[in-house]
Amino acid sequence: MRGANRAGRRALACLALSLLPVASAGAQFAEETPLPSWYLGPMVGYGIPDSSRAAKNGLNFQLVGGRVLAEAVAVELSAFGTKFDSDVSGGPETELTGGGLDLALGTPDYGSPVFLLGAGTVAQKIAGVSENSTYGNLGLGIYLPFTFGGELWRIEGRYQAVFDDDLIEDIRVNLGVLFAFGRKPPEPPPPPPAPISDADEDGVADASDRCPGTPRWVRPDANGCAPDSDNDGVDETQDDCPSTPPGTTVDDTGCEPRPVATAPQAPFDEDADGIADASDSCPHTVPRFNVDTRGCVIPEDVTMRNVHFDSSSWRLTADGYALLRSVGATLKVQPGITLEVQGHADSSGPLAMNQELSLQRAEVVRDFLTYLGIPASRFTVKAYGEGQSLNDNKTRESRSTNRRVQFRRTDQQ
Repeated sequence: MRGANRAGRRALACLALSLLPVASAGAQFAEETPLPSWYLGPMVGYGIPDSSRAAKNGLNFQLVGGRVLAEAVAVELSAFGTKFDSDVSGGPETELTGGGLDLALGTPDYGSPVFLLGAGTVAQKIAGVSENSTYGNLGLGIYLPFTFGGELWRIEGRYQAVFDDDLIEDIRVNLGVLFAFGRKPPEPPPPPPAPISDADEDGVADASDRCPGTPRWVRPDANGCAPDSDNDGVDETQDDCPSTPPGTTVDDTGCEPRPVATAPQAPFDEDADGIADASDSCPHTVPRFNVDTRGCVIPEDVTMRNVHFDSSSWRLTADGYALLRSVGATLKVQPGITLEVQGHADSSGPLAMNQELSLQRAEVVRDFLTYLGIPASRFTVKAYGEGQSLNDNKTRESRSTNRRVQFRRTDQQ
């Protein structure tokens, strides 16, 4: 293009690059305010003339009024005046007076960039002779990331192409203050949600809890009740036979009723512990426990048996209920036994958390045995955290064996 002001275009490009760090800083501007509905204000700066004008850089004044249409879209009316002195001594001055309409793409907020695209008319007065022309302009600016009272400060650069007999390219660089109007007060934040009430701390809200007051050692189902895994009508906390086949008629212990003998036959031994039911003081003993002549778990064996837990949990499992009922039956017929209930954890998680978790596990085991009718005075509780692992903690299986509660007799000390 003839007469192109290459230096001016380079200046505009440098301005665009210089605005990048300002935009980055503006993104971190802490104070958020609602957007204005419209804005108005003056801007001042320099005009860089096309080389064909044979003129020096001059002062520029501009008045801008904008209407916000959307968060990042506004239309602006602008009027400007620029005066260039001749670069030849005694040469004629050039005065530009014009106005137009611009589309402003960018949020009118602190630290936000804005892209300008528009057109208008300009009167070029050279040596007292005035001539009207049309122009188009492209601009890039940014709203600076500060304010003194809600106003907006904007710096911008505009490339202006005047369509005369020859294409004339000028550059305008402006800094100005825009007074914002019509800001809406920010909407109050929504109220925080009401806390969900869960009086028994079983993880099921009171409004949905069909079994309020569930003991903390119960692993509840979705209704907040003790689960009944074999659906025999007896929940796992009371079920001595937790794997009864579907459709089986059971008694209040969750087991099949003992058949009534109608003729002499071999002694019946339902729990297969080697003691006939007629002589069994501890029916439904958990398999693999060693029992004495009364069918009760041998106390020394109790000290070797562990109640295991899921990771990061202190609630009892179905196997834990069954094992502890057998322990409880033994303790009922041997009232002289006292136990230390020892809680342990694996090494997953922080040390302090594991210490607390091991304490909770020991406490729920004690609470369940107390629920079964064993006096709490026969138990002491001690938490060992992760300090007494049975195996290393490198595999899932080894970690599961370390998450446990075990017993130690204290009446023989």
